[in-house]
Amino acid sequence: MKKLFYLIVTLFLGFSFSCTNSSNDKNLNIDFNSKEQIKEENYKDYFKKLCVKEFNSDDLDMNHFKDGNSDEFCKCWTEKIFASYPENELIQLAKEASSNSNKYGKYQAAYELINSPKMLEIYQACMANQNFEENSKIELNSTKLPVFIKQCKDMLKEGSSAEEYNAFILKVDIDNYCECFMSKLIGEFTVTEMVNIENSPENKAIREQVQQKCYIDNLK
Repeated sequence: MKKLFYLIVTLFLGFSFSCTNSSNDKNLNIDFNSKEQIKEENYKDYFKKLCVKEFNSDDLDMNHFKDGNSDEFCKCWTEKIFASYPENELIQLAKEASSNSNKYGKYQAAYELINSPKMLEIYQACMANQNFEENSKIELNSTKLPVFIKQCKDMLKEGSSAEEYNAFILKVDIDNYCECFMSKLIGEFTVTEMVNIENSPENKAIREQVQQKCYIDNLK
């Protein structure tokens, strides 16, 4: 379950890859099929600037850092991805994320990206010492919600045996359960509370109450 909360908080961080080829800023746009252009770019500077740009995008409304300052996170994120991935793999990740963004939208592309264990580990490490706005919450909309529902379903599968999962979906309308659970959870907790939920017995109890209510309300 702890991984679920990191996924909730870090979903939007994949935008830095998923929006790579869709930037309207000529200074923040690389054609990853052009070897000549790739060689000329300062990779780290490019990805750091793109990371900051996406956090500051009014369209996404996903900057929850204290005073909107994403510089520290983006510096950490950039350093770690370049230390963790060889150049060719990094370019392939960016191309795949951009392609997924065009096919499925930015939120789904971001989710697919951070679902990689290595990438999720990087995000977790860089998020560890970040400060968020005190009362900041993730705002749900019709575009984000399906991705959060998919996260919930994937986490249920990963956290259960095939037998347990099949027994669960026989009893419960899983789509409605996950919509209920994720909507209530995101509505209940601030970003800071979600990141630190395992350290709060009170908030863990609230989470369990939400799970139980959504389970009962969505029994078939």
